[in-house]
Amino acid sequence: MKEFFKKLKDFALLFLLKIKGAAAPVFEKTVRAFSAVWKSVKIYLKTSPGFTPPTKDKMVSFVLKWWHWLLGGIFAFLVLYYPAGAILTHQIDDDPSFAAKNEKTETPKEIATLYALIDREVNKHVWTPNLPFFFPSAVLDNMPSFQLGLINAVHKTVLTLREQNPEAPELKSAADLLAYPGTKWYLSGWKPSVSANGQYQKARIDLMKYESLLEEGKRTFNADREALSAVLSAQASLLKENAEKIRKQVAKYEKRPIDLRGDNVFYRAKGTAYVVYLMLRDVEEDFSGEFENENVRLLWLDAKDSLERALNIRPFLIVNGGPETQFLPNHLLNAGFYMTVAEADIRRMIYLINKRESRDDVPSARD
Repeated sequence: MKEFFKKLKDFALLFLLKIKGAAAPVFEKTVRAFSAVWKSVKIYLKTSPGFTPPTKDKMVSFVLKWWHWLLGGIFAFLVLYYPAGAILTHQIDDDPSFAAKNEKTETPKEIATLYALIDREVNKHVWTPNLPFFFPSAVLDNMPSFQLGLINAVHKTVLTLREQNPEAPELKSAADLLAYPGTKWYLSGWKPSVSANGQYQKARIDLMKYESLLEEGKRTFNADREALSAVLSAQASLLKENAEKIRKQVAKYEKRPIDLRGDNVFYRAKGTAYVVYLMLRDVEEDFSGEFENENVRLLWLDAKDSLERALNIRPFLIVNGGPETQFLPNHLLNAGFYMTVAEADIRRMIYLINKRESRDDVPSARD
């Protein structure tokens, strides 16, 4: 038994050392505060003249007498702990006006938005996809799906920017870090592991470093037509990928009263559409020369409008009803429709940018 507790103590120490740099400052302060209070309580009890240590018989008698109250208290705690904690944590932050604070006007707006998104979801909100069962937010599924869709779109965007700016090692490092699974916590298979939070924090720092080097003139940002086409193509591919997932989910589960996976597919697609919307907004400033073409600008406005409509779908309950039904809506199809329309407009933008042809020669997605 002594050997078991020794191993348990060694494991706990190793675990604390592993998480010390990434997320543990608040945790350490809390542990130290409780430890100080407990020491004070023990000192008070030991020095109090009326204190006598409870015997084993007294403790057993107390448990037998009050077991129903203890059990009821534990049950009440669990009932309140998970719902209340989940409600306080839950947040689908799809604000279309979101932008980095104090962003530098002479550097790409996309970069500032990307690292600000990471900072918001990891530091200001709670990163929920990797939380184990003893966190109340572990019962959530919509918020984790939204965050996973968001970080996947951020990763694909950074990957594209790295390809267009191969001389920037910061972008390569950030892209590699953002590829890390978002569901990894500080333990994996009961062994200390690297958390997704820590990896994304490093990626955020790399993006900020790249922005600072751009400002100092030590890095360059490719803002030519080919780079814009690559960025837009990546966004269109993200929309197509999620629209296809929606199509498969609808085909498999339509007309069923309950679709337990439909909300996950919906919110993951919404997280992706949110990042695409913000990137589409920012490219107009970062690649302003190409948007002087009125036909390109009109398609850009159409795509933004479609994505904003997709983001505005905020039902209390996600329903995967039949397309022809009169009473049950299909929120997946609604979102997928707007994402498909936006994708078509973005691809027409790419065509016009590359070919420099008039929009009159290319039918609009609304025609």
